[in-house]
Formats: sequence, structure tokens, C-alpha cells
Amino acid sequence: MSSKQRRMDHSDDEGTHHSRDKFTRERRSSLDRRDTRDRDRERDRDRDRDRDRDRDRDRSIYNERRVKRENNISSPEDRDASSYSDRRSKRRRSITPDSRRPQQLEGDHYIPNYEKDGYTPAPRYVGRPGDMRFPPHGFPVGLSLGFNVGPAPPIIPPGGPLMTMDWTGPGRQEPLKDPDQLDFLVTFKYYAEFLQMSNPKTRYTDDDLHKRYNDYKEAFGIKQLKTFFEAHKKEEWFLEKYHPKYMEPRITATKELKKKNYQAFITDLKRGLLDNIVNDVEENKDEAKTDESAVDKNEQDEDANRLFIKSVSPSISRQKIEDMCKEIPGFKYLALSEPNPQKKFHRLGWIVFEEGSDMDAAYEKLNEQKIDEFVFYLARHKNQTGPVRNRTTPDAANTLERLKKDSSMAMKLSEKLDKDVDNTMTGSQLIKQRLVLIDDGRRREEIDNIKRILDIHIEYLRRTHLFCYYCGCESDSVEELNRKCPGRHLRSLPGSNDAKSVGKSLKEKQINATTWLKTLDHKINYKTEPSKYEDEVEKHGGLNIKQVLETFYSENIIEVEPGRKFKCNLCSKLFKGADFVKKHIDYKHHATVETTTNDAKFYNNYVLDPNHLLPTTPPNPTAALVPQSVTPLPPNPFPVMTNAPPPPFMNFSFPIMGAAAGTPHDQIPRIGFDGRDDSRERNSRQSSDSRRQSSRPNDLNAGSDPRQVKSYVDLDAPAEGDIEIKY
Repeated sequence: MSSKQRRMDHSDDEGTHHSRDKFTRERRSSLDRRDTRDRDRERDRDRDRDRDRDRDRDRSIYNERRVKRENNISSPEDRDASSYSDRRSKRRRSITPDSRRPQQLEGDHYIPNYEKDGYTPAPRYVGRPGDMRFPPHGFPVGLSLGFNVGPAPPIIPPGGPLMTMDWTGPGRQEPLKDPDQLDFLVTFKYYAEFLQMSNPKTRYTDDDLHKRYNDYKEAFGIKQLKTFFEAHKKEEWFLEKYHPKYMEPRITATKELKKKNYQAFITDLKRGLLDNIVNDVEENKDEAKTDESAVDKNEQDEDANRLFIKSVSPSISRQKIEDMCKEIPGFKYLALSEPNPQKKFHRLGWIVFEEGSDMDAAYEKLNEQKIDEFVFYLARHKNQTGPVRNRTTPDAANTLERLKKDSSMAMKLSEKLDKDVDNTMTGSQLIKQRLVLIDDGRRREEIDNIKRILDIHIEYLRRTHLFCYYCGCESDSVEELNRKCPGRHLRSLPGSNDAKSVGKSLKEKQINATTWLKTLDHKINYKTEPSKYEDEVEKHGGLNIKQVLETFYSENIIEVEPGRKFKCNLCSKLFKGADFVKKHIDYKHHATVETTTNDAKFYNNYVLDPNHLLPTTPPNPTAALVPQSVTPLPPNPFPVMTNAPPPPFMNFSFPIMGAAAGTPHDQIPRIGFDGRDDSRERNSRQSSDSRRQSSRPNDLNAGSDPRQVKSYVDLDAPAEGDIEIKY
């Protein structure tokens, strides 16, 4: 037999077996379906039989109760009354509880075990319209609806009273903080809003608001002065600068330095080194027409004889540092800078030695020395080789009217400072004589003549009295003056833009220039006429020394017997009159009186200083005070049309009575029926279920564990209590 025939025979056998197996499987499947159908029919018969049995049982129970009820009625009248009672019982029950009936928690109401550790029942009205305590799934947390619904209500404990939550009122904001209680100056807008909120029945005009705000700023400035004074009145730098007792040594040393500077300036003036000085910023950036090498010769010679102190603690006195430096041969003087508020009021220092001193030996001996556990780190002072970046004024200082005013003020200031140092100093008169001497008879414009007088006086104030005219500040050393205002302070040309005016509008430049000129006038006038400001010290926040002394006397003069006997509170000595006690205090307790007077002068010196320091505040701190209760709604936060009605949970048409989960049955508000469409509820539930995959796990307002047992209310239970429902 060939291979092809064998394959065919094998294929026929295989087909026969395959047909027989297929018939067997189909037969078995038919039997299985019949068995399944028989079992289903049997189960249906059993279910019908059980239902009939239950119906018969209920019918028999009903018949037994009816027979029993009829047997208890003895007359037709009673049967008529019973029939009427049955009809009446079908009417709606009263919502007022029966006082004769004991209050029991009956009905289909489940209260979970609250003592179970780690268990919290789910909220009752989750996602109901208006209840934003429990927003539905998918609602953006923290999203404002364009109005304020207030803070989240507290959870009411079981059995506690109900709390009415008014969700319908207008947007409410938290009360603004009182500006008088804050440690920084608030803006005019914040102050006006606070006034309107504090006095809603009062109508303020713009003039009233500006007047009140100006008064508030003055009071705030006085409060800042007192705060800063109390914080730093015991520090060495503060005592040295303002206290009358500690100021005297430094004032004396500064006067001696100014006398030497005066002689050096007069020498250069007579030599003609200052004849062509001009304090204008030139367009070709040649900022000075004088021989700067001659003007700054003394400063450059002394640069190599200085040691630089990187930091000086505010608690270290100048005297202690000078005592340390005097041990080094060739020590000349010590210069300290103003404290830096940004670095805990630490200062810089310069130790100046005589020319030819051994600076290497001085550095090795003074570096890392300690005073009161404070380590001094020094550095060798290096000469400045690059160009000096001069400061510039606004272009408003270069007008003819302003130049005339500055020229007059500079001459008066020079004469006043000369008299304070020595009556023999006549710098302003020598400058005028020099200008007359060098006048070549050429005809010059008025503005050029005024500039010549002004610029030489400005140079005189800077080199002799260590006073920068356009800065309006005085220093006690050349080192400190060069640190504050390096080089020279120059005037900007009219129409030019200085570094501070870049990118600003014309109005902003005018406002800044006006403010700068007003501040400059105040600083110069204070140095020229200090007595005028001392007489008005109370206006600036200072103390009236006469009133301080009167208060001091009244506190220390005690009346023992009315009109006959008085006592000194300082030593308990008796006198016949109050005037005798006052004279006694002035004579015997003069030190105490002087201390009281110096304390008042100490505070006044700080207040009247036009360059005094004040507490620093962060930029725009008022922004953190404004409550962010109303936030604009972002565009299209929900997948609805623009003109469509709001979503169901934004319907705030009536106040909602809140009840915590697990509240007793008799205290649950009966607001279960709100007229919602069940189909809409199912659709919203399905749409929220589709977003559960992306719900926020850290959201505190999100739903709790879905496996928790949820408390519920039996709607068929009798209503208890009068509930007022508002539609």
C-alpha cells in the first residue's frame, strides 16, 4: 500500500471517531440544559410555596387580631367609634410630640459605636445642594464661588444643639487688623477700608480720609522712634552718638580734626587748586575739571597707613578699641562707621597710623585680638586704583532757581559750622575774597557765577567739616565720609537720566525729585538752625524738657501735712514748703536732676537727627493682612454652557440646618425631601464615580472611607418636633 493510501485511510478513521465524539457532547449538553431547567422550575415552585405560606400566615394573624378586636367591643356604638378611630388613624399624624408619651428612640435608626477606635461615620447629607462642607467628588477644593460662604461649621457633638448656617448672605470678610496695633505703616487703601469697616454708619469724604491717614502716619512715626530708642539705648554706638555725656569726647576730637582740615583747605584755596572746580556731570564723562591728584593728595598718602577692621560689635565701645591700638607705635586715630541694620548693627573700622609706621608688625599684633570675647579680624587697606563712581543728584538740582537757593543755604551752613568749631574760622569769607581776586572781568552768565560760589562752598563743607551737602549728612572721619559718598556728589544735567530714573515715567521722576528736594531742605535747615527744631521738639515726637523736670519734681515732692509740711522723696528730709523742697533737690540731688535732663536730651537728640535709623519692615507687608476671602472664579470650571443654570450643589436658596453624623433621632432636621429629580441625582452620581480615580488623596474635605457604616433616617418613622421648612 502506498503512503498516500495510508494517509487517506488514517484520515477516514479519524473522521469517524470525531463524529461520534461530537454526538456524545451534544447529547450530554442537552441533558445538562434539561436538568438546569428542571432545577429552576423546582426553585420557582418552592419560592411560590413559601410566599403562599407567608401570605396565609399573615392573613391568619390579621384575622385573629380582627376577631380579638371585635370581641372586645360590646355594643354597635363602640363598633362605630372603632370604625371612626380606624379612619382617623389613617390621617397624617401631628408633628407635635405627645407629652404623655415617653421619649424613646424607636424606629429604624442605627447609631454606630462612637467609642470604637479609628471609626468616624460618614456625613449624612453628602453632596446635597448647598452643603459645601462635604462637596461631591470632582469638586475643586478651595475654589471660591465668587462669594464667601464663611468658615467651615464646627462638628456638633451627638445631643448638642443645632446650629443655623446662613449661606445666603452677601460675601463676608474677616475683620481687618487695627493699623494702630501693627508695627509697620499700612497703605492708604488699607487704612480707608479699616475705617469704613469699623464705622459702617459713618460716611467719610476723601479729605477726611487723607487727614486721618496723615495723623496716623505722624503717630506711627513717633511710635517707631520710641520702639527703636528703647531697643538700642544701651548700645555703645547709640550712646556715643546721641547721649550728652558720651558725645562730648567725640565732639572734642572731631573739632580738632576739623581745624586741621580747615588749614589744609585754605592752603589749597590760596594756591588756586580750587579755582576751576565744577560739580556738574559732564557729557564727556570728565566729571571733574580740577586736579584731583592735588585735591585728594592727603587721602591717597594715608591709604597705605591704614588697617581695616571687618566687623565691630555694637556692644564694644570706641574707648576699648583705642586702648588696644595705643599699644602699637605710630597709632594716630580710630575711625568707625555707622552701624549696618542689615548686619545686626555691626560697624566697620579703620585704624590709621603715622606715615612711616611698620604696618606689617601692627597687623600681626592686632589681628584676631579679643575684646569682651569678640574677635577682631583685620585686613591691609588697599589703595583704590580704578575710577571712583560718583553719586549724582536729580536734574532738578541744576535749575537756576534751585542753584540760587542752594548757594544761599550752603553759605549759611558754612558759617554755622565754623562757629560751632571755632569763632576764628571764616571759610565762607575767604572763599568770596578768592572769587573776587580771580575774577578776570569776563562776562559770564548768571548761572555760571552761582555755580562757582556754590561748588567751592560744597567742597569746603566736604573737606573741612566732613559734610556732604547733597547727601545732607555729616561724618566724624574721612573714612566714613568716603564710604557713604565716595568721590564727589555731582549734579545731573537738565534732561538727563540718572541711575534711579531709568525706566520711570515723567510724573514719577517729578515726584521723586520733589521728595528729594524737600528732604534735603529739612536736613540743611536742621544743621543751620537747630534751635528752631529744638523749640518744636514735641511736634517731631520729642520731649519737652521743662515738662519732664516738672514731672520729676512733682514725683519727688510729697505733701505730708496739707500746706504745712513737705518731704523730699529722695532723702526723706522735711520742709515747710514745696519751693524749699525743689531748691533742695536742685542743690543736694543735682546729679539726679542732671541724669533726668540728660535722658530727655538723649531721646531728643535721636528724634531730631534727620539721618536717624528706624526699624526696618519687609516690603509691602500690608498684602499679607488683606483676607483673601473672595477669589474670582476661573473660566469654565465645570463642563456646562455659559448661560446654563448653576450645578445642583451651588443652589443656596434657603438656610440649611446642619446636623452632625450620629445626632440623636429627635434632633435630626427633617429636610430629606428637596424636590430633586432622581434621574439627575443618578446621573451626577455616575459622573462623579467616573472621576473617583483622580480624586485627591490628601483632601481633608473629600469623602471618608466608603466601607464605613453610614447612619440613616427611617423616613416612615413618626416626625417629632416642630420643624419649619423654608422654600
